Amino acid sequence: MGDEEELDAIWAEHRTQTAERLRTLREVALAAAGGTLAEEQRQRGIAEAHTLAGAASIFGFTDGTRLAREIERCLRDREAPAGDLVALADDLTRSLDRDRDDTSRPPP
Repeated sequence: MGDEEELDAIWAEHRTQTAERLRTLREVALAAAGGTLAEEQRQRGIAEAHTLAGAASIFGFTDGTRLAREIERCLRDREAPAGDLVALADDLTRSLDRDRDDTSRPPP
């Protein structure tokens, strides 16, 4: 099995965990937008966004990496517009909610 095939297989194994992290980020974003974000939620969102940014980078999802880092930045910055978080979380979900394919990887 080649390197790309191995990465594809590993990505497939982690799809469920990734989906759970994305759901958590959306819940955090909705709570922030609704003005009900608790500090524990904020910290969990920061951790999940950080983890997703790293995973997206490893698997070649450059857009996903950028979006996850932006979510992490927004959650750390208490002055950032909370409404942006929902759109960012939805964009991140769309970015990562597909199979790794040639369009999701940077060119060699």
